[in-house]
Amino acid sequence: MVEDFGYVPQKTITKNILTRFPRFVEFLARKDFSPPASKPNYRGPQNSSAPNFPLYPHIPFLLTSPAAFPMKPTLLLSLLTVVASHSLPPRNPEIFLDFDGTIAVTEAFENLPLTAYESLPANSEVPPWPYFQDTYYADYLNVSASLAEPSTIQEELQLQSHAGLYAAEKDSFDRVHASGLFTTVSESALEAAAANVTLRAGFWEFVSAAQARGVRVSVISRNWSVRWIRTVLRASAPDELAEVLYIYCPEILPAGVLAANKRDRPVDVFSGDDKIEIMKCVAAKGKQVVFVGDSNSDLGPILLPPTVVGVVAGLDSGSARTIRRENNLWRADQGWEGYTGVDTGAYVLEDWRELVTLLGWTRRRKVVV
Repeated sequence: MVEDFGYVPQKTITKNILTRFPRFVEFLARKDFSPPASKPNYRGPQNSSAPNFPLYPHIPFLLTSPAAFPMKPTLLLSLLTVVASHSLPPRNPEIFLDFDGTIAVTEAFENLPLTAYESLPANSEVPPWPYFQDTYYADYLNVSASLAEPSTIQEELQLQSHAGLYAAEKDSFDRVHASGLFTTVSESALEAAAANVTLRAGFWEFVSAAQARGVRVSVISRNWSVRWIRTVLRASAPDELAEVLYIYCPEILPAGVLAANKRDRPVDVFSGDDKIEIMKCVAAKGKQVVFVGDSNSDLGPILLPPTVVGVVAGLDSGSARTIRRENNLWRADQGWEGYTGVDTGAYVLEDWRELVTLLGWTRRRKVVV
């Protein structure tokens, strides 16, 4: 028999459960309430107001039985709504990072081709770098000139997914690749140039924290060389941490130039949509995707599925300015505010240690003796 507690204010019930039953709250926040395989289109009761937590028939007895939980269904739905919107940081994250402007905060992209020019013979017929720059910008302007300047997040997302811009990016890569610019590139010159690239503060502390928790970290970049990115990272990495990262990126360097790694993943990445597709294919089942990027080309990966925690690198970055116009831009160093998306917003960091704070990795774990 269930004891009749009489009327208890809803806020009191919610507060007591959140504070006195943390394991139960965490269970609610982590539970996969997706529809059963036999009913893939089932969306739960039509009057359910709990986002992402509808009361599907297969929810355990603990959540639905009055004998196990003495409160009215409306109060239970209210609690589920609170938990859904203020739940804990992801317990099983898989983290993906942009490189240029996100990890590297000084020029890394153009340093690669400019260093290659230093190794060309005097009689080389490779066009000068400004030729490639001007041709790319002309292609870009031919596409963007016919489009209205974006004023909303949705319009920016549409622009970044435009097939013409994708073609401009890929044609630029193919043009330089076919020019022979990298056929005589000096490995020692590349290593010296890589050592001059500065990374965003706290990066290796973040990677170390992820390693300690068994969290996979991958770089997905529109840069032109997997091995160049890893060489830049190796220049400052302690304890060979540069070797643990997976890197998804095009590869423009000839085979044998710069040391490879078994976690190199040479692949076409010329847009934010490419990054989204890679994350969908790579992220392990049951993992919650975290993505960190900086430019408007990263807006899709930051705000759209499969990402559930989108983070902007840099308060003055392009994506930060775009998101700030309409939605929240929460400071990562202030801790967890909830999951992100087009309709809510994203987090922003200046230092990678802020991501450690956001994910709750700075908390001391309770030791049971």
